[in-house]
Amino acid sequence: MEGANFTPQQKAELLNRVRQQALQELTQNLQEKCFDKCLTRPNGKLDGKQQNCLALCINRYIDTMKVVSEAMVQRGPQVRRLNGVDLALYQQIHRRVKQNKQEILEKMAEPPITEQQVVATYKSLRAEVRQMSEKISELELETTEHDRVIQTLSELPKDRKAFRMVGGVLVERTVQEVLPAVTSNRDGIAQVLAQLNESIKQKEASADAWQQPFLHFATSSE
Repeated sequence: MEGANFTPQQKAELLNRVRQQALQELTQNLQEKCFDKCLTRPNGKLDGKQQNCLALCINRYIDTMKVVSEAMVQRGPQVRRLNGVDLALYQQIHRRVKQNKQEILEKMAEPPITEQQVVATYKSLRAEVRQMSEKISELELETTEHDRVIQTLSELPKDRKAFRMVGGVLVERTVQEVLPAVTSNRDGIAQVLAQLNESIKQKEASADAWQQPFLHFATSSE
């Protein structure tokens, strides 16, 4: 494949050829002349030859947009359209493709994900969801127990003796002292529960989103 540099004659020939094309044809060229030409294994990892071919082809496409834009600018402010296509659109395509070139190459150069990796990742996400669900059930039980204690203490005289575990040691206090502490603990557990419920929704969404492109792998693993 030739390099991306153009001689004056090539630029003139290229501009003449581009004048005969609509914007839709230009955008199709990137796929038809680059991706279809360079990628014999589009779903696999790019080898060095394919990656170089794609890089040169995209460079040529970028330079095409640049040449067209510069030629239209040089011909004066009155020439703002080429074959019915506005100059700004040529420039926009040039910028967009140039910005995305490296990302395109890197993404397509990534090795394909194996079935084992898909299943392992999905199982890991589901395991995290189960762990969070178990923790939520545990905290919900603690909340219920705290509510029962609070209800019982609320019906007792404030100066009545009450016992509470502090650092693993059973200490004697009064209802007036114990009730606020138990209530504070219950409120703290409620906050943690709210955070966990939100986190488990996000984790479930992540697991569902992960399995969608590989549904035939992930579902068979359960």
